Amino acid sequence: MMNPIMNVENDLLSLFQYFRGREYVGNRFDSSPRPERFKNYSGPYVRLKTSTFKGDLAPPPPLTGTGVLERILLPSFGVTSVKFYGHQSEMLWSFPSAGGCYPVETYVIVRSLSGVAPGIYYYSSLHTSLYKIGHEDQLDQLNDTLLPQDREADFYFVLTAIPWRSCWKYSYKGYRFSLIDTGHVMTNFQLVIRSLGMTHTAYTTLQSRKLKSLLRLDANEEAVALIAVKESISSQIDSASEHAGSTIGAAHGEPPEGAAQSAGIAVQPGAAATGASFPQIGLPAGVADHALSLRSATSEQPDANPFDWSPVAAFQKKVSATVSEPSAAWLAKHELPAEWNDYAKVLQLIIDRRSSSCYLPEELAYADFMQMVEFIRSLQFPLSSVYFSVHAVEDLVPGVYVYDSELRLIKSGDFRAASTRLCLDQEFVFESSVVFFFAVDASQVSEDNYYVYQQRLVDAGILGQMVYLKAQELGLGYSAIGGYYDFEVNETLQLPPHLHIVYAGTLGKDDPASVSKVKKDRYIINRPKENGAEASC
Repeated sequence: MMNPIMNVENDLLSLFQYFRGREYVGNRFDSSPRPERFKNYSGPYVRLKTSTFKGDLAPPPPLTGTGVLERILLPSFGVTSVKFYGHQSEMLWSFPSAGGCYPVETYVIVRSLSGVAPGIYYYSSLHTSLYKIGHEDQLDQLNDTLLPQDREADFYFVLTAIPWRSCWKYSYKGYRFSLIDTGHVMTNFQLVIRSLGMTHTAYTTLQSRKLKSLLRLDANEEAVALIAVKESISSQIDSASEHAGSTIGAAHGEPPEGAAQSAGIAVQPGAAATGASFPQIGLPAGVADHALSLRSATSEQPDANPFDWSPVAAFQKKVSATVSEPSAAWLAKHELPAEWNDYAKVLQLIIDRRSSSCYLPEELAYADFMQMVEFIRSLQFPLSSVYFSVHAVEDLVPGVYVYDSELRLIKSGDFRAASTRLCLDQEFVFESSVVFFFAVDASQVSEDNYYVYQQRLVDAGILGQMVYLKAQELGLGYSAIGGYYDFEVNETLQLPPHLHIVYAGTLGKDDPASVSKVKKDRYIINRPKENGAEASC
């Protein structure tokens, strides 16, 4: 069957799209327990700090190798606050996730970082701990997914997706969301790494099958993106290492006795801050590899009514078939904002970022809207066009607009109600001043480069997080939209057949009441049980 949007002669891609009347067909929301959000490893681990430097405090001491990882990992992939409302509490992370499902995991591969033993580590963000799951003699296996210039990088971050966490609620659309969420996280890593004065290469296409073995991934866990980091401010690290002690925390992650707690902004509330540095991260002598490889299969479905992964597996097979030798086409192709070079500024933007759940009924200033439009243009993402449903912007006629080289009105009219219907009748869409729709050129996807579709979803997530942070900087509210009726959006925006919307979002003036308001999807996920069964919606 020919998909009316894509030029690939099969129906695989329609799995990831919304059709009216079968929005959640195939999910396990009412029949399976909610998946665990985190993987659990057993064995020795090393605990990192739970706070990090804030710009208006005294500068931190020179960084150790551990300090480098802390300065990157805590803001890039961490809990920033906890929100309480009604019967539930919700951890707020430094990146958004569709429906609060958080399908992304992070692994750290160290080749050369002072004070950190070379090897492969799983990073537990909830416990700010590193678990060693592989040794230095395995690192050559990484080369098959790297360009020659990145094979001697100092260290790497590999981002994986566990689709079941999202597919449990959203069925096959959850696979799309897991790729977009990976892009959200990717943005944080790129901005933080650059702000620390390091150079990096960002990969949005990988040899996933080879990395699955290297990282010991679960059955349905997939390596999606990678960042190779060089020039790890070695002079500061080496200087600090000369004055460091020689002991490591106990096998259960206890910090060196007497280690000082550093002042800073709390990135993970509720956990005690540990020592400022550990001179050597690694396994104590004599600890067997298998002691660290044990973990609960939190990415697997536990019940007797298994989710049908065969359509996703078919998509992954087509992607893998077009991924051969590493090439420049695997790399992310966008610019980072020139104005976000300062670590303290980037840190504050990331930590303060929130998704708006409601907006004020006020017009958006034209200058703010155009500043956002120009910001998106300056990033030079490989997206074809950006479309807007303008509801309330000063000096702009309400209607549908497109921006390629300039802002152009497609058709005027009040599309507030229509936009809301297109986006699954979500209330915050109706309240917003503008709805963004990001389009890709589907004619670039063929049987010979099928991976490009997956790559564009990751790109969309990277751009989406950039827009979140820019809205934060402008003092505006923003919220991504994962659910929209794909074909109906195309008709409303009058898109040519080769364009495909891969991401959407709302912009407006944030309502202070949004602090205590929860989006419907998150309420449903966490709603209380009545008489032993889930309450009706």
